[in-house]
Amino acid sequence: MSLLLRYDDTNMRSDAVGKTGVSPREWSRMLPRLRAAKKSVLKLARSGDQGFLDLPFDRTVVKECDRLSRRLTHDCTDLVVLGIGGSDLGAKALHQALGDESGAQRHGLRLHFSGSSTDPDELSRLLKRLNLKRTCVNVISKSGDTLETMAAFLVFRDRLTKAVGSRRASERIVATTDDECGSLRALARKEGYAALRIPENVGGRFSVLSTVGLFPARAAGIDVDGLLRGGRDFVDSFHECTPAECPSMRYAATHVIGMERRRQNIHVIMPYVARLASFAHWVRQLVAESLGKRVSRHGTTIHAGPTPVNAVGPEDQHSQMQLYHEGPFDKLITFIELAQFETDVKTSSAKGMGQTIERFGNRQFSDLIHLERRATAESLRLSKRPNGTLTLSSLDARCMGEFIMFWEIAVALMGELMDVNAYNQPGVEVSKQIMREELAR
Repeated sequence: MSLLLRYDDTNMRSDAVGKTGVSPREWSRMLPRLRAAKKSVLKLARSGDQGFLDLPFDRTVVKECDRLSRRLTHDCTDLVVLGIGGSDLGAKALHQALGDESGAQRHGLRLHFSGSSTDPDELSRLLKRLNLKRTCVNVISKSGDTLETMAAFLVFRDRLTKAVGSRRASERIVATTDDECGSLRALARKEGYAALRIPENVGGRFSVLSTVGLFPARAAGIDVDGLLRGGRDFVDSFHECTPAECPSMRYAATHVIGMERRRQNIHVIMPYVARLASFAHWVRQLVAESLGKRVSRHGTTIHAGPTPVNAVGPEDQHSQMQLYHEGPFDKLITFIELAQFETDVKTSSAKGMGQTIERFGNRQFSDLIHLERRATAESLRLSKRPNGTLTLSSLDARCMGEFIMFWEIAVALMGELMDVNAYNQPGVEVSKQIMREELAR
C-alpha cells in the first residue's frame, strides 16, 4: 500500500554519520525484537486491551459528530473546547494544521481552547472576546475530576446560564467523557447535556481519532472522514509491511538502538511547517507520558525514557542548532517536511541591490524552506549528528490521519522494545492525588 508519508532514516545510519549512527549489525540484531514488538502491539489490539488501532475504523463516530455539529451551528458561531493533555493537544493540533481560524471558509464554528491552565488572566481574556449568546462548550474529561478542565467548565457553565438561561445552556454543552461512570457522565445525565463516549480502552494521548479530537474537528469544518481514511490506510499498511518497509518500525528501532547503545536520550521533533507546531506538542506528550517510566513491566526499577524536545524550523536554526551541532552527542533529531505547500510566495527581483541581497531575488518560499531543511540535515550529518526526516506529501486530512497513526504506532513499538507500559501515567496521578487532598481540606 502506498502511503502519503515517508520516513528517511539515511542520516540515522552509521554509513552516513559514523559511529554515532545505527550500524548494519545493530539493525540486524534488532529485527527479531522489532518483529516481536509488532506482534505484541497487534495482540493488544486484537484482545481489546488497547483500542487506538481500532479508532480509524469506527465510522459511527463521524455520524455522531456530524449530528451534534449541525445542531450547534444553527445558533452558535463559537465553540470553546475545554480539556488538558490528551483531551486538548490533539484537537488543538488538528485545528492548527487543518482548520480555518475564522470558521468562514468551511462554514464551521470558530474554535477556542481553554481548560488547560488555571491562569485567571488567560481565561478572562477569552471570556471578554466571546459573545456568549452565540457560544457552545465541549468539555472533555474521561473521569470528570480533572482540576483545570472542570474549574474552567464551572466558569463557562455559569456564564452561559446567565447569558441564555439554564435550559438553553444545557443544550449548548457537549460532554466528552466515559460511557458509563465518572462525575462528568453523571452530571451530563442530570443536566441533559449531549454526551460523546471516550472508549474505555483508549488513553487520552492516543485518543485524537476518537470523539476527543473528531468532534471539535468536525465542528470546525475539518474533513474527519479523510482523517479516518488516512488512519485506516496506515494501520492496514502496518499489518502488512516488513520492518524495512514500515516507517513507524524504522523510527522506533533506530531510536531505541540509539538510547540503548549510545545514550541518545534526547529526541528532538522539528517541523519545517509552521502549522505543525502544535502537533510537535502533541508528540511531546505522547512520547513523554508513554515512555518515561520508573519501572519495567516486570517491576524492575529502570527510570527510563527519552526526553522529547520541540523545535520549529527554520526559526530554531537560530536558537537551538548551535547546541545540536557542537553539544553532547545525546540527541536524535527528526525533521518534519511538507513536500507540497498549499500556496507559495515568490520574492521580487533584487537586481541592483548588491550581490548578497540579489541571491534572494526571484525565489519561491517553498524552495527556500526546503533548502533550509536540507542544509540543516546535511550540516548535522557532517557533524556526525544522527537525524531523520518525515516527509508528508501535503497538509490534508488524509495525510494527517496517517501522521497521527505513524506516531502512535511508533511510540507503542518503542514501549514494547523498552519493556515499559506505554499506556499508563502513574507519575501524573501522584500530583492529582495531592491536589485532591488539598482541595478536600
